[in-house]
Amino acid sequence: VHSRDARLARGPVPARHRADLLYEGEDFVLQIDAHMVFVAGWDSQLEAEWDENRDEWGIITGYPTMVHGSISSATGKSLRSTAPVMCRADVMHEHGLLRFGSAVEHSVHQMKKTPMQVPFWAAGFSFARGHRVINVPYDCCMPQVFMGEEHAMTVRLFTHGYRFFAPRASPVFHFYPFERPRDAAPLFWENDHAGLVSRKELTSGIRRLADLVGLSPVGKYDRAEDEFGLGTKRSLESFYYLLGANVSPQGTRIEPASIDLCRAVLDQEFSFDHWVDWKESALEEEDFSDLME
Repeated sequence: VHSRDARLARGPVPARHRADLLYEGEDFVLQIDAHMVFVAGWDSQLEAEWDENRDEWGIITGYPTMVHGSISSATGKSLRSTAPVMCRADVMHEHGLLRFGSAVEHSVHQMKKTPMQVPFWAAGFSFARGHRVINVPYDCCMPQVFMGEEHAMTVRLFTHGYRFFAPRASPVFHFYPFERPRDAAPLFWENDHAGLVSRKELTSGIRRLADLVGLSPVGKYDRAEDEFGLGTKRSLESFYYLLGANVSPQGTRIEPASIDLCRAVLDQEFSFDHWVDWKESALEEEDFSDLME
């Protein structure tokens, strides 16, 4: 466990970077938000689902459904007949980055038939093989970044060869802001209002992120390279092409303003293997067993 004074909190990216440092070779890595509630048997459920997907590079991910009305108080099992699917995104006006839309609820019965690939990765729920931490560790140097965190990790994971799958049934549910108790723990951005964060910290992280995802930020920042940069299995351009998007001619934002792939995803016509410049064999040849012992 890494203990840290709350006044030094600088957002989810540095926090999850520190969490990744705790990895000790486990077979799987589960990343979630705080304020979550698991269903009974969530661990065996996730492992079985991952096995059924038959994809070493597959990550089960999505924005969890809200807690209210979702779990039986008697059995601890899910009361939902749907599971969340991520398939929409909008471009944020301020920074030109992608912000993924709320999940679409889809029939669990339909999703159990075959794995459903989705275009986006969610920080609040991600279940992957342990080599995710080896290949794509959370960035060390993006303080005060919240909106944009998932855009950065999605393109890093994509360019390293990972695929994203919707959960076939929800193993965990989320207390969203309107459900949180009034005496809930403080949030990191309260440090902004208290004057505990420097101007450099407020700007350098988002500029580093913008550069990583292909934009051209103005001002000083350190580039995200080496272990915190993009992979070589797929190109960044192919990710935007897959979404039907591109970087604006000015390099300041992603276009178009809204992306909706829900029809293709829900009809299971969306796949990372369409129109992507990479070779499956390059992934199959890699062996991380010695690193995960």
